[in-house]
Amino acid sequence: MKRLHHPHIIRMYDHFETKDKHYLVFEMATGGELHERIAERGHFNERDAAIIMATLINAIGFLHKHGVVHRDIKSANVLFRTPSHTSDICLVDFGISRALEEGQKLTDLTGTLAYIAPEILTQRGYGATVDMWAAGVMTYELVSGYQPFHSIDSQEDLFDRILRADFDFPDEWFGQVSDECKDFIKKLIHTNPRTRYTAAQCLEHSWFLRFVPPDYLSILSEINEAAERIKQGLDSPHRIEYHDRKSPGVALDPEEARVLDLMGELLDEEEGKGTHRRVKTFAVTGSDTAIAKAKYGGVLPGVLDVGSLLGGLEGKNLPNLHLKLTRAGGRRRHSSE
Repeated sequence: MKRLHHPHIIRMYDHFETKDKHYLVFEMATGGELHERIAERGHFNERDAAIIMATLINAIGFLHKHGVVHRDIKSANVLFRTPSHTSDICLVDFGISRALEEGQKLTDLTGTLAYIAPEILTQRGYGATVDMWAAGVMTYELVSGYQPFHSIDSQEDLFDRILRADFDFPDEWFGQVSDECKDFIKKLIHTNPRTRYTAAQCLEHSWFLRFVPPDYLSILSEINEAAERIKQGLDSPHRIEYHDRKSPGVALDPEEARVLDLMGELLDEEEGKGTHRRVKTFAVTGSDTAIAKAKYGGVLPGVLDVGSLLGGLEGKNLPNLHLKLTRAGGRRRHSSE
């Protein structure tokens, strides 16, 4: 989790243990659950639902690219960062998530029943596609206010409905919902995990192309590119060194990456002043050493010669911050230049 820096995935800052407890320190999200907002509103209109799902699926795609399956995607595990109706969202609760090796399958029965994919129930082996099934259930829930699988008879009957993907679109819930949305849901709530849509396929679906502003889809793509560069930077065998013109630089191991925390604090501070946060990246390039200066402005293109791009900066009154990359295992550098 500490190596997965993504604006729509809850940030874990640290963890520590006592004799009988394990503590995890996460960023604060105060806007409540998506599940609560569905209950308050009854349901979301298609535009809002499509934007929420595009945002969430983009984050899920980032997880899957790095071999992580969440296994408990549901509206209660999506939080709004602030109480504002325009607040950004983040995916939370990775308690039953797993990192998968290529080709590895899981067999344990876990998750929340209403969102569980058929292959989890059969316990014959499943992978990351179970998250996409759950995303389909969430989409159904967002636009209708109801869940696709329910039974007044028994839990066994509910299991059977899930195993057969036995659901429909009642007119009283879906009379005003587009055919594109219904098709999108069917591409995800699909019994065959091999043909179930991936995150990348979802982001090209006609429902998103119709209801999500094109600029926002581009921003989501840029977000994942930036998050990928951060991940590469944290995984690279280089040290991260930061300094300003008044104090000596301190070399840091990538695991600590304190410079990322500093950037996050600066961005939060600027956002508090009303600065609009878009995608923020800046490039580091060179051979053995590289320097990048944080500047106010728009999105700066990323360049990866050394193998690192750290989370970017966009905001006024930023310090004269520099970054240096030096090979891990080399001498610890101190600089006051």
